[in-house]
Amino acid sequence: TEHMVYAIHQSGHTGVGNSAVLANAGIDETTENPEGGVIGRIAGTNTPNGVLEETVHMEVLKNIFPKPRISGIGKMFRRGTETYVQQGITTAQDGALNKQYMILVRLAIALRLLKIDIVGYYGINSLDDFLALDKMKNLKKYRKRIKIGGAKFFLDGSPQAKTAWLSKPYHVPPEGKGKDYRGYPFHEDDGFVTRVYEECLKRDLQVLTHTNGDQASEQLITCFEAARKNTSVTTDVRPVMIHAQTVREDQLDRMKELKMIPSFFQVHTFFWGDWHINSVLGKERAYRISPVQSAIKRDMVYTLHQDTPVVPPNMIFTLWSSVNRKTRSGEVIGPDQCISVLDAIKGITINGAYQYFEEDSKGTITAGKRADLVILDKNPLTVEPDAIKEIKVLETIKDGKTIFSA
Repeated sequence: TEHMVYAIHQSGHTGVGNSAVLANAGIDETTENPEGGVIGRIAGTNTPNGVLEETVHMEVLKNIFPKPRISGIGKMFRRGTETYVQQGITTAQDGALNKQYMILVRLAIALRLLKIDIVGYYGINSLDDFLALDKMKNLKKYRKRIKIGGAKFFLDGSPQAKTAWLSKPYHVPPEGKGKDYRGYPFHEDDGFVTRVYEECLKRDLQVLTHTNGDQASEQLITCFEAARKNTSVTTDVRPVMIHAQTVREDQLDRMKELKMIPSFFQVHTFFWGDWHINSVLGKERAYRISPVQSAIKRDMVYTLHQDTPVVPPNMIFTLWSSVNRKTRSGEVIGPDQCISVLDAIKGITINGAYQYFEEDSKGTITAGKRADLVILDKNPLTVEPDAIKEIKVLETIKDGKTIFSA
């Protein structure tokens, strides 16, 4: 009753708080679920049980942690950067910027705190958020290694937390949910979703949309198609479907027509593959999570990411997982979706640069491009596929200068 205690699900999409957390947030039996969020209740009552999902979980998180002191911010940036450069990463993304985080962005620019390039995407929760984007000086252009690449938009939650929005019910529904439970959307109003995409297209602004469930993917594709039609804008803004975890074959066909890039959270196959098979999706659907090979067969641009801090930013492990698709128990989850080592490398180099509109300066070792390089102790193209995960980063080079050495 005195101290706030909050446990966060590894997905980052849900959590559970004690009575002090609920009291601090003003959550009681009279509090209604917000759009895109759920307050867990004790069975048969309206009394909160501490479980908070999605939008209500994220709102509560904002008010729990103390604000960092200026003196500690530089240390945080340095430690964060070291985590990435040790993995051979020279360009990273912040996929959840907001008004508060922009203060940190300005500090990082003023104090030159970064060794690597950061592409940030500003979260859109209402149409008013576009006013903030319109005022940004580093929109699409780097300032002291930071640029704002565009907008970020969330349409659903997490499959492993069973909040992602599916077209068919979960294999095993969460406790207290019926057999027809399919998760839920962040935004039930398709008109609002379409309007967000219209505002992006009018501004020639790239938008990255978080969708894990195939029904959320459907909402993205349908509303983006409508926005293109309504605005008559055909400029290639390279829209990105972030995670695309359960995207279907028919949806990939329509994404290709829209030049929409699927960015796959590939290591789900290892970390939650068994959970997907046994509880979340069942074997048939689980074997198709992160269908990278399906995108390659369609000659689509695709990228691979980790969604840190959900999992560590380990690019080598992503290579291994993309090639082998082994779960924690060792089962190969969807053998037909395994890809070649070279295709996996493309997903984090050539295609990654293309996603950020930086293919002219990054992504390949080419005369005239920036010398962003990584030196490995073994060649991933020649080692045994299962040995890829043992490869070590020896040196990371940014713009021709060594920023990490083992």
